[in-house]
Amino acid sequence: AEGHSITVIDKNPDALQEISNICDIFGVTGNGADVSVLREAGADKAELLIALTVSDEVNILSCAAAKKAFIFVQRKIASAYGTFQG
Repeated sequence: AEGHSITVIDKNPDALQEISNICDIFGVTGNGADVSVLREAGADKAELLIALTVSDEVNILSCAAAKKAFIFVQRKIASAYGTFQG
């Protein structure tokens, strides 16, 4: 996005390489719910954090970690699909 820096965190370095070949992004290998990985990715300076893994728990933990560790992240969005069993 013009005028914005985008960082993607993924456990799969091959996926990061593939997306960085297509888009102008910075990639960080690791778990997005880990505060040290979030810091390496620049979340401490981010205006927005979006968590979009297939795991609702990881998405929510990523946003919670950012909220607790980085007070300047004003907006956090966690994808949560949930599964109903009944």
